[in-house]
Amino acid sequence: KVIRCWLQDAHERVFWDTANAGGRLGRMDAARGETPAFQVVIANPDDKVWRIGAAIEPPAGLTARIRRVGYVPVPHHNTDVPLDERDGVGHIPGYVPDPLFDEQELRLAPRETAAFWITVEVAKDCRPGARRLPVTVRDLDSKRAVSLSADLMVHKAVLQPRRDFPVTHWFYNDALLDWYRLVPFEERYWTILRAYVEDVVRHGQDCLYVPVFTPPLDGVKSPSQLLRIARRGGGYRFDWSDVKRYTDLARKCGIRYFEWTHFFTQWGVKYALRIYEGQGIGERLL
Repeated sequence: KVIRCWLQDAHERVFWDTANAGGRLGRMDAARGETPAFQVVIANPDDKVWRIGAAIEPPAGLTARIRRVGYVPVPHHNTDVPLDERDGVGHIPGYVPDPLFDEQELRLAPRETAAFWITVEVAKDCRPGARRLPVTVRDLDSKRAVSLSADLMVHKAVLQPRRDFPVTHWFYNDALLDWYRLVPFEERYWTILRAYVEDVVRHGQDCLYVPVFTPPLDGVKSPSQLLRIARRGGGYRFDWSDVKRYTDLARKCGIRYFEWTHFFTQWGVKYALRIYEGQGIGERLL
């Protein structure tokens, strides 16, 4: 059967049972130094599983990255959302698009739809003008292929670095420790941390949360206390070496500002943060 595929705006989610083209991709506009994105959507009308690959050949001054759109389970809509603003009606509860995997191939089940996400980086010295980005979608078993093209207008304006406007999102080191089953703060943690910090910087973040103590956010979490504390007679000894290693690494990745641990939780000062002896192994509270 003919491969059914189209290009779609990056701002419209593609669900596994999306049957129609939805918001087809119009001309994209970008300043030099900007990073626009769009989607390649493939629908499988067949009764067999397809293996699909995607490729793009950007012209000079542009680079492109293709990633497979993954799906995660979402059991409910958010609370307090006006009906006319709800997204995913008819798809939630269900699976929704969220993670992007560095893969240029996917397996597409019968009667299902999937997408690739294409990120385009426009060089700051790119020559202004219209560009066409040729995209090829290929059935890797039958060798059938479809050619598509996205239109991009590169404008003369050059995107300038943001000034006097720090941007931060809470950065959960305890989640890294839990997910990768790490002991705080073994050597493998620092390699994993670098990859995540580099990623948030690429997405425009320039301020990073520093877990000097385990952040008292959203309830009790696994210990992620960078500051090493030891009892010494009637006082304490503080070892800041991991705090410094953390901030030094972040600066090398492009972080310019730091957000420090809150001293009490979101529920008020009577709920103090948890401060551990050592760095939290054994959870001996001080």
